[in-house]
Amino acid sequence: MAGESSEQKESSVLFNLQELMELEEDRIKSEQEAKLRAAEEEKRKAEEAERQKREAEEARIRAEEEARMAAERAAREEEERLVREREEAELRVRLEAEAQARAAEQARILEHEREMQRLKAEEKKGLPIGAIIGILVVVLGIAGAGVYFGVIVPEKEARMAEQRQALEEKRALEEENRLKDLEAKRLAEEKAKAEALAAQKAEEAAERERLLKLKQEQQSAGSSRPSRRRATKPKGPKGCDPDDPLCGIE
Repeated sequence: MAGESSEQKESSVLFNLQELMELEEDRIKSEQEAKLRAAEEEKRKAEEAERQKREAEEARIRAEEEARMAAERAAREEEERLVREREEAELRVRLEAEAQARAAEQARILEHEREMQRLKAEEKKGLPIGAIIGILVVVLGIAGAGVYFGVIVPEKEARMAEQRQALEEKRALEEENRLKDLEAKRLAEEKAKAEALAAQKAEEAAERERLLKLKQEQQSAGSSRPSRRRATKPKGPKGCDPDDPLCGIE
């Protein structure tokens, strides 16, 4: 009887120790797996946040570059349009001035021929040569004044008006380009802020999701642990310590 009781006691102790060791191993394994999953998830979230941040920065730079290129393209097109209009206006003025000059010269020649014919007729009538020369000088002076005030002055005024118009157009174009640049920068900044805010919100949501998942995993790991069964220890002889493995051995 004493031998059987001793063997039962030893078997009970070994069973309890083995059960405790298995429970501890399961707990350690569950904790290690949970930590590993949490670390992997955190790494993935960090990589995702970094990717979103990098993409937001690239999008901001790309938006600024596109806005700058669009502003430069619009400025070039506007400058080319102004140059074409200015060249066309200059060509029209030059052609009109040349036509007026030719007409004035033709009129002067005709007037000169008529005056010469009249002077010849007057000379035949006995008009003094000094008077003839004086009349000729007056006629030529009038013709020259007509050419100056009718052709040269208008052409000069037209050139000055074109220069003033070109200067005003240049200033207006510079102001328009400046406003376009400011608007493009403002839009790019707003877009960058919106993308940064979206990335921040995504990162915060990912962090909340990670914490929630980690909490759920911890709860799941806690609930999956096997309940510790308390082994029924055989009662030893009266007067023995129940935890003494040598109790009952005579």
